[in-house]
Amino acid sequence: MRLAECLVSLSLGLAVFLVGLRTWTLVRKDRLDLTDEMGPAAWDFSQSWASTLTLAGALLASILAETSVVPETPEYLGRAAYGGLSILFGAISLLAPLLYTASKKIKLTGDTKKPRYVGIVENFLLASGLSIWAAYGQLFTVALLLLEVEAANSLPDSIIPLFAVLIVVAVVSLWLYAWRSIRWIVIYRSGEDAGQLRPWSVL
Repeated sequence: MRLAECLVSLSLGLAVFLVGLRTWTLVRKDRLDLTDEMGPAAWDFSQSWASTLTLAGALLASILAETSVVPETPEYLGRAAYGGLSILFGAISLLAPLLYTASKKIKLTGDTKKPRYVGIVENFLLASGLSIWAAYGQLFTVALLLLEVEAANSLPDSIIPLFAVLIVVAVVSLWLYAWRSIRWIVIYRSGEDAGQLRPWSVL
């Protein structure tokens, strides 16, 4: 069970480091105020790359953990632990947009004083960190399951390296995607006219 805690901590550490470093560049280089308002978030499962990756990984992890490719007594973690990790990261992924949505406030805009719901930059960054944490955690869970498969010799040796390459590509791609999209969303969806902006999706 200590390994499961390390996996959760590692993915959390990566998310904190990424969002922290991106926040530092936004404040120091872009002169961004973390209390700036942002337009409303309209979370769309089909457009949320990080959330889709997390939930797809949870499904894959559950399938692998319950099929015969993983031995009845896994070497690294128990089957229940893999299922628990998948549920945990899936729940975190769903919590991220809910957190931002729950923290929105009403702003009266225009001559008609029509109410609009807006959030602030720091809450968006927190929600982004949760999404990244969930995505990395799920990727590492799947990677650990692949090690179980390799240890049990359940699949041909030539297939395991391919899966490993795909995991590495996903890890790097997630970092690049999050790094770029966080800045883009914050820069173009915050400021005095935030209440007039079209909704955007949380990562």
